[in-house]
Amino acid sequence: MSLRRLNFDADALVAVAVKASGASEGNEIAVIAEGSYNRVFRINFADGKDVIARCTQVHAKIWLPSEVATMDFVRSRLGPRVPKVLAWDASSDNAVGCEYIIMEKCVGPTLHNRVDANPNSFRHIYDVAELMSNLASIPFSQYGSIYYKEDMKTNYLDDSGLVRAWNDVFIEAGALICLLTVVHGRIYSPISAQNQVGARHTAEQHIALLQKWATIFPAVLPQSIYCMPTLSHPDLHADNICVTDADPMSVTSIIDWQSASVLPLFESEMPKFLDHQIFGSQFKYISTSDNLEQPVMPDNFNTLGNEERSQATAEFLQAWPKHAYLKHLSQLHPRLADHEVAQLPQIEVLRRAIYHSAHSWSQGLPALEQMLMVIKYAYGGTFPIHKDYPAAGIFSGEDLEQYSADMDELIEEQEHEAAVMELLQEDGICVSQDGGVAEQDFEAALKKAEDIRSRCIAHGSTERG
Repeated sequence: MSLRRLNFDADALVAVAVKASGASEGNEIAVIAEGSYNRVFRINFADGKDVIARCTQVHAKIWLPSEVATMDFVRSRLGPRVPKVLAWDASSDNAVGCEYIIMEKCVGPTLHNRVDANPNSFRHIYDVAELMSNLASIPFSQYGSIYYKEDMKTNYLDDSGLVRAWNDVFIEAGALICLLTVVHGRIYSPISAQNQVGARHTAEQHIALLQKWATIFPAVLPQSIYCMPTLSHPDLHADNICVTDADPMSVTSIIDWQSASVLPLFESEMPKFLDHQIFGSQFKYISTSDNLEQPVMPDNFNTLGNEERSQATAEFLQAWPKHAYLKHLSQLHPRLADHEVAQLPQIEVLRRAIYHSAHSWSQGLPALEQMLMVIKYAYGGTFPIHKDYPAAGIFSGEDLEQYSADMDELIEEQEHEAAVMELLQEDGICVSQDGGVAEQDFEAALKKAEDIRSRCIAHGSTERG
């Protein structure tokens, strides 16, 4: 619990909120959410109005200024569907004692909490399609994150030694982050090394594989129309979308912009609240296609049993919103819709390789190794070579054997983790992706985890005996 402790002055935070909002005095502060890196508070004023304050548990001097600039920029283009930032500080050297951002409170519940919504209402889906289209239509000349120029006056060096280089992008600035620099900057971080998943590797092994990847990826990039610099929100799940509390349900606000940046169009993601399945692959009863044709109920629907008809109806209601989104998006931004509909396998592999290369130090090398092997086999058993990068990385037979062993170890760890999660879920304890549990489940989770640990030790002793 000490790792999750956030030391700050609540009265000072309320005072900042009062000043920023022009209220007379604060009335109440309450925790309303907690994530991997943030704690979110609702601050109520004497006049009955509320604002939202978010305090961070990690150093935010790089990403918080970008989040603020991005929200201001998008709000200037899209209006009040982006909350207005009232005050912020990316340094903990202040009266509050931590990094914070204070913004307007969004109108309406989150989409996740609209359990009473009419399943035939699609206004919010059209709103999200219009948002994604409007973002993708903003012209940019470079990739990177959006900043105000005054926040990016020189090259930046964060506390972990990670150097970031900055280039101007019209009135803001874009970050071009070298993957090798990321690794070099983390070489002497003992905490990062402990966080690796799967096979453990040295910094030299990371650098060697990343150098090979750097010579391969220019040859596997898609055609230029899919590489256009595109601003997108990468985390549109149901808790980040606020909607009206009455039907027809429409979007009032979009939150959590800290990961939004300008990336190649092929890295734009399907909104997570819609992306429950891949078209044509996971439905038992209804028919879907990889084009914009609407989902179709089975011809024998009326002859199915009650349970089968219920499942077919549930599948239809699951598939229809995604179809409605893509259909509307195709009218607004055909190129973006074409990318989402196509979902080309090679592009998905490329996206995964890019992700795993950027997170190789914290997550380990096996996932990146696997993606490179997939690329190799997709190109007939040899790595493609770009004309401007003739010295493509060479993978020896010994390399391939090591990658296979690394993946076997990772799969074994993942299987163990899944088994532990299943044991916890048997007791009604849900564990988030980052390992967190609900506050009311914490003590029970500790007890259960210790029980599992003791059983594993006992089993290991029996196996050795």
